[in-house]
Amino acid sequence: MNIRILNKRMPLATTVAAGSILAAACGGSAPEAVEIPVDVTGEAMDPGTIRVKQGDMVTLKINAEE
Repeated sequence: MNIRILNKRMPLATTVAAGSILAAACGGSAPEAVEIPVDVTGEAMDPGTIRVKQGDMVTLKINAEE
């Protein structure tokens, strides 16, 4: 391969690679406000596991006997 052709293609390849990385990193959805009801009975919590996306604003509405 000719060095001139390689030198002309390198900036394009670098730009495409950087754009792909940025698109993958920013591909998440916008943060959301999430309200989750949680019931605590004795030592058990329902739901047992809560999953949210990073960046979400989470409010837990806890209903407990004590």
